[in-house]
Amino acid sequence: MIHSNALFGRTQLVHYNPDIFIVENFLTKDECERLLLKAARNMGPSPTTWGQDSQHPTRTSEQVHCPQRDAPTIVGKLKSLLQCTAEQLEVLQIIRCESVVHN
Repeated sequence: MIHSNALFGRTQLVHYNPDIFIVENFLTKDECERLLLKAARNMGPSPTTWGQDSQHPTRTSEQVHCPQRDAPTIVGKLKSLLQCTAEQLEVLQIIRCESVVHN
């Protein structure tokens, strides 16, 4: 389902419950580059829970949490898009998946 948002243009619902949308051109090229630079310094293996908090051999992703204070323009956009307060947002996560491993 494709929606139109006055501030952000075209949005597409790709999953329902939980709702997951694609928002075209949500981030500018500059915002993406700044996020990637911040993330590169602290990126680490994405944890999984398999009886304990550990790295699973098939997990190939890395992630880092980004405090809202480090991305104020993105937080502002999220607040506008979602019509919420910063306190209602979850911590921003940057996730990079190198490859997909299937067993």
